[in-house]
Amino acid sequence: MARMKPIAPFRRIPFKPTCAVLLWSLTYLILISAANYLLLESVYIEVYTVLDLLLANFFALLLIAATQNIIKNGRYKLLLFGPLISFYLVIGFALCEVLIYKFSGVGFNEQTFIHLELESLLIAFKMAPLVYLSGVLVLLLFSLLLTTLPIINRSTKTSVILLIVASIGLYMSGLGNAIGRFVTGYHHFNTNLQISGLSAEEIEPYREMGVRPVYNDITSIHAEVGGDPKNLIIIYLESFSHIFSDNPRYPGLTPYINQLKEQYGEFENYYSTAHITIQGIVSSQCGLIPKMVSGNNIGKDQIQYQQLPCLPKVLNQLDYHQEFMGGAKKHFANKALFLQSMGYDKIWGWYDYDMPKSYQTNSWGLHDGDLFDKALERIAYLNDKPQPYHLSLLTLSTHLNGNPDPRCPQYKSVNTDNEFLAGIHCTDFLLKQFISQLKSQGILNNTTVLITGDHGVFHVDLTKDLFGKNFNHNKLLGILINGLDFDKSLPMGLYDVAPLLLDSLQVKSNVNFINGLSPKDITHDRFLLRDSLMKTNKLFQNTCNKNKPIAPPIDPCENQRLLDISWAHATTFTPKHTWEKAFNPRVFIKSTQDKHDARLVINGEDQSPLFLVNGYPIDTQKRRFNHHIFALFYDKKSKKVLNRSAYKYVPQLDYNPRYLRQLLAKYKNNKEIIIFIFTEGGQSQQSIATWDQLFIDIGSQVFNFPEKPYIGVIQFNSKGMELLEWSAKNNETIEQNFKNISRINANR
Repeated sequence: MARMKPIAPFRRIPFKPTCAVLLWSLTYLILISAANYLLLESVYIEVYTVLDLLLANFFALLLIAATQNIIKNGRYKLLLFGPLISFYLVIGFALCEVLIYKFSGVGFNEQTFIHLELESLLIAFKMAPLVYLSGVLVLLLFSLLLTTLPIINRSTKTSVILLIVASIGLYMSGLGNAIGRFVTGYHHFNTNLQISGLSAEEIEPYREMGVRPVYNDITSIHAEVGGDPKNLIIIYLESFSHIFSDNPRYPGLTPYINQLKEQYGEFENYYSTAHITIQGIVSSQCGLIPKMVSGNNIGKDQIQYQQLPCLPKVLNQLDYHQEFMGGAKKHFANKALFLQSMGYDKIWGWYDYDMPKSYQTNSWGLHDGDLFDKALERIAYLNDKPQPYHLSLLTLSTHLNGNPDPRCPQYKSVNTDNEFLAGIHCTDFLLKQFISQLKSQGILNNTTVLITGDHGVFHVDLTKDLFGKNFNHNKLLGILINGLDFDKSLPMGLYDVAPLLLDSLQVKSNVNFINGLSPKDITHDRFLLRDSLMKTNKLFQNTCNKNKPIAPPIDPCENQRLLDISWAHATTFTPKHTWEKAFNPRVFIKSTQDKHDARLVINGEDQSPLFLVNGYPIDTQKRRFNHHIFALFYDKKSKKVLNRSAYKYVPQLDYNPRYLRQLLAKYKNNKEIIIFIFTEGGQSQQSIATWDQLFIDIGSQVFNFPEKPYIGVIQFNSKGMELLEWSAKNNETIEQNFKNISRINANR
């Protein structure tokens, strides 16, 4: 059959160039639409203008096009391949930015980077797998099409000029595209890690404006209780706002909570001073608006506010036993490490409940019904002990987009099957069962119970559709049972919880809180210092007169200045684990076949509990059931520990020796680095060939673990790597003492 020729009018249409123009125009429209949507939703209203967004996305695409043409001409391929792939991801970043907003109501800010871990991605995927798979497919499709359909066909010289022009234009437009906002957000997050401190004396002038100096850190806390000590239960209801129980749209949504409000009263003017759960826990227990700048899975010595007097620290002075129970993984967002640093005796998370393998989890872990059941079991156990106790619970049913327990009754008052409303109704049902059990068992006779939202509900499309666009998402539910009798109409914040509970427990102490006040010290005209108090079209930094004295009435600019002052004072209570440069610390290493007794002590501080296993802190359970090889990397010049890693000594994890190899290669020939390696356990363990080979490769002559405990010290000098090592004799414990970390040698 003869081949058909194109109809005459279409012969002249340059299909490939036309498709390229259409594709690149579509890409630009997608980026602008995403950015403009976020701008209209006030996510970046204080930072970017429409012109910023238009120019930034135009220059971003011009960068892609120019880079692509340079590679096509065969030059600088290796140099520009990485940047090209990164710029292809501009669509992916824009997609992620919109999805983050849809889920949390924010863009690329500190909250994003606090939760930037694999667990967050897995949870998000569980919640909306089709959305995320579609996003990946769109990203791959656009990358493929943009690669095959270039829009620039000019010389390399012209493309280099365009590349330079686009880079300058992108910088001048304020990095107003998704990649730029991601980079800017991370820069702000990282910069906030280095807040300069203000002493108590320096913030005295701001006492009447909601920022009070704290003179007593945890080393000088004194506390006493009037009469017999009462127990304490705090129930953090995930994202639970006041409007859930006070909304005519949804009759019968929270019947039991409404009964509690009638019986005990509700905090009428109670507002969130946090955006996310870990921030809400810190705010409520430490009496401040925390600047959450710690990333996930970091060492315990980097946890914020360790020296700040917080509620658990005060209760520790009174010999309270304290536990925290949540359904999600306890190390998510660094929760467990913070609670441990505050003095909690036990933290319960998903892996601690020993549920059967057939258990059907929600998106996060344990269902709330099972959480309350486990809590009742624990309360019954603690109630039989002579010590007073404090138990905190954190629910999950009302986490967006709803995680109702299957055992809960359906919400049938309105014609809807919305999972979030079902989660609210479920929380109400389970709370009724829990409080009823506490009453029937006589627990409430000597127990104060606080029911509170951990933070306001996210102001996203879902909640705006359910409760109206202008609902106050930061107004919280707050109910106190068997606590202090006070005027419930007082203006209060989440940071007032700690002093309120101490008063409710009749605890007198010498501590105060940076932002939090006892109700007896609150007046009706009180100014509530809050993060992101107001929205404005003007950038604070460009309009604020920072030399002007702060005075009522407080405007948004002054509110931000007071927040900065609060954070600067709070940061002085975060220990900086950098040893003084005036001396060189002593080192003590102990390696043993016992699983709990191996230690590395630098300058009197035991480093052993600070090691990380696969990014998570080592704990007693990990050391009980597994043998480990520990490696610590220390910088003699900066006097800082750069890395503490513990590796499970098991055959299945053959990547562990590889990870240690990578670390050794990273610091190879760095004369400022000293590496300490030691072992624990091993009596019943067979040797592992990949570990044996690693130590052979670094020149070990005596490594014979797990048969014998081992200590090794690696340094680099002009001759290369120097390895000092010791192996136990007769399988006994070995110990090494070094008087000066900067001069470790065979003679010590």
